[in-house]
Amino acid sequence: MKRIALALVILSAAGLGASKGRDWQTGKIADLQADQQPKTGKLLNSVTVKESVVRIIGTDYEYLAYDGTSAQTGLLTRSLANRKHGCRFIVNDEVKYAQEKSKMYVRDADGKECKLDILRQERSGGRP
Repeated sequence: MKRIALALVILSAAGLGASKGRDWQTGKIADLQADQQPKTGKLLNSVTVKESVVRIIGTDYEYLAYDGTSAQTGLLTRSLANRKHGCRFIVNDEVKYAQEKSKMYVRDADGKECKLDILRQERSGGRP
């Protein structure tokens, strides 16, 4: 019982610290290019790789960000490697985002917070 209470305290503190202090801004999903590579490997332990490049236009900057995930079918490897699931974006929808150095945190269409790698950033000229 003590372990469960301790685990809940640690998880709640980690959850609060994860999004605390982020400067959320509103932008628009301008373009999305997704590519899903076919399964490779043995039948019981195959891998499917999904890569997405999304263009987000903010008030001051325009971003090109990368989201890559892999789906594995082996029971143990799937549970270990699939901790990061892909984001769901809708083109021409508004999106909340926060930039921290070369990473971008985005709340996708389902409200899930996703971490993307910024590939390119340029000034947008003030058009949201």
